[in-house]
Amino acid sequence: MTAAHSSRTFARTAALAALALTALAALAPAAQAQETYGRDITVTDVNTVRGIHLEGSTLYVKHSPTSGADLLWAYNYPAGTRDSSKDITINILNNGPFGVWSDGTHIWVVNDTTANANDVVYAYELSDGSAATGEHITSATLTAASNNSPWGIWGNSDTIWVLDFSDTMLYAYKKSDKTRDSGKDIDLHADNANPRSIWSDGTTIWVADALDNLLYAYVLSGGARDSAKDIMVAHGSNQVFGMTGGTTVNSTFLLVAYDNKDIRAYGAVTKQRITTPRIRVSALAVTEGEDIAINITVHNASGTQVNAPLGIGWRWVAFAGTATRDDDYTASQFSSAASIAQGMNSGTITIPTIDDAIIEGPETVVVDLNRLTDAQFDFDTSATNQNVTITINDNDGVAIADPPAAVTE
Repeated sequence: MTAAHSSRTFARTAALAALALTALAALAPAAQAQETYGRDITVTDVNTVRGIHLEGSTLYVKHSPTSGADLLWAYNYPAGTRDSSKDITINILNNGPFGVWSDGTHIWVVNDTTANANDVVYAYELSDGSAATGEHITSATLTAASNNSPWGIWGNSDTIWVLDFSDTMLYAYKKSDKTRDSGKDIDLHADNANPRSIWSDGTTIWVADALDNLLYAYVLSGGARDSAKDIMVAHGSNQVFGMTGGTTVNSTFLLVAYDNKDIRAYGAVTKQRITTPRIRVSALAVTEGEDIAINITVHNASGTQVNAPLGIGWRWVAFAGTATRDDDYTASQFSSAASIAQGMNSGTITIPTIDDAIIEGPETVVVDLNRLTDAQFDFDTSATNQNVTITINDNDGVAIADPPAAVTE
């Protein structure tokens, strides 16, 4: 390069670096807000878990009741730390609690007792925990439906389904007025004989079986079996007692609570436990005019390539190096997005380079990868993976140094 070109390159690179650092700082809060979903926790300070519900970053846990007033315990998820400010004191008659579900405004706690007269789906205001009596599904309504052993619960904007573990049925009720909507009932498969809890992503509804330790999958609309989406959740001799789940940008995960107080996370597509795979990115070199293809792969801790149990989104920033954007490589923005979908094991970032006629020697581009979602995917810190350096090799001949300046004797 000429001295003027070098000066321009330095100035543009410095400006680009400043912009990139500003962008990364702006992206950091979003990454922190989303990056930790889909992790196991253990709730050691409760009795046997009876039901769970994930509402945003708060996990509500219902455990076996104690004497007197009882609580719906709140935890920060996924940290697993207590947040007693969000605890909800439940009705003293709600002393046989099982399933829990919320629509973001109200939270319902199923009550099942030996005396069917107190089988009620109690409702509470999520904001302050006060009773929402008008939102209850009453004992009379449950009894009329023969829903005499209510346990699990899940709903959407139109319908609330209440699991009956004796009848092995999901009884449907209109959310608006809590009257029956029998046309949406789901009759469970004969093998799903010990159902305990339910959760849906809006398309598939899973029913946890305590003895099979299997999440049986059904099509929510119509109730047909969809065994291809079944998830095995065996955990030693422990039984499943609660289930909830969540969705991220391109992933669905389920949280399964066991009678030993463990809560484990599973990917809906991979049907595997969500562990901590690592992202690996390789340094590479290209000849100018070729596309830079940065391959991002998912590995486990031992280095074996694995499918992503959750999807992951990334933003890349080309922020340093001796090459100059728009002179040596092209990017529609100085940063852009990339992703690896749930169940896949790799993704690619492509950056075109420019074939010029300048003899300039090898130049470099440094690309920073910044996580946006599902940071169960950790950078492999055994190598330089967050910043990847690409070399662009010149194809115009050998760079010749400027001759020494002439001197006069």
